[in-house]
Amino acid sequence: MGNNYHPKDVALARTRVALAELAPEVPETEIIFSAGLRTELGLDELTIWALAANLEKLAKVQIADADIAAVNTVSELCELAISDVPFTAEPVTDPPQETTPGAAPAPASNAETNAATVTDSAADGETTDVMAAAADLAKLFNN
Repeated sequence: MGNNYHPKDVALARTRVALAELAPEVPETEIIFSAGLRTELGLDELTIWALAANLEKLAKVQIADADIAAVNTVSELCELAISDVPFTAEPVTDPPQETTPGAAPAPASNAETNAATVTDSAADGETTDVMAAAADLAKLFNN
């Protein structure tokens, strides 16, 4: 069964997943197209840039620095993060690296480190909004 989701809706879903990790204090219900990133969601510049970087990884797109600096609303950011890459709840990982026999293992990527942190937190009995949001989105987009 094919998914007929509008690409901008997928970008919004990715934005919600990324913000759940970056700014968990922002309620998901407030992350709507018309919301101002700074004015309504209360995001600072660093968080906006981190959000754009996460969207670049999730959507496998490049967003120009000047475009990131100019965005004011969730809608404007979503427009920059539209891609044909289907939604997945799997963490973004770096490509496997070849190893030389006898060489020290390569340091863990950020994605591996973040995944380990989420796993460790969950093992400690803590709930993670990020994992719950990712699971909900996986159910929605991966029918």
